[in-house]
Amino acid sequence: MSKKQSKSTQPPGGCEIHGEADICNVVTELWRRAANELSENELKWFAEAGDYAETFMGYLAETTKNIGYWISEEKNESGDGSNIAILLFFLAESMRCVKALIQISISASYRLCNKEAS
Repeated sequence: MSKKQSKSTQPPGGCEIHGEADICNVVTELWRRAANELSENELKWFAEAGDYAETFMGYLAETTKNIGYWISEEKNESGDGSNIAILLFFLAESMRCVKALIQISISASYRLCNKEAS
């Protein structure tokens, strides 16, 4: 997996979109465009994403630890670590996705608090 060049796209009738069309960028762009139009119940649903992100990060931490053990064993047995890069790219992308989910959850919670204060 290689790092692709950052792209910029002008969708029909829309504003410019930057970056690769990966999960993180797509979810963030959709949030940016829809956040001001969501109902209180919809904002609550998005705000709950933080709970999911927290659980997912626990799984990711456990997976990372197990990968560390696996890499240690593989290097001891075969002398290389040929699959390490693929695993690290996967982990990095997983972390980016969870980060986007956390940011959306925080934004939704902030919007909820501001609606309730109004």
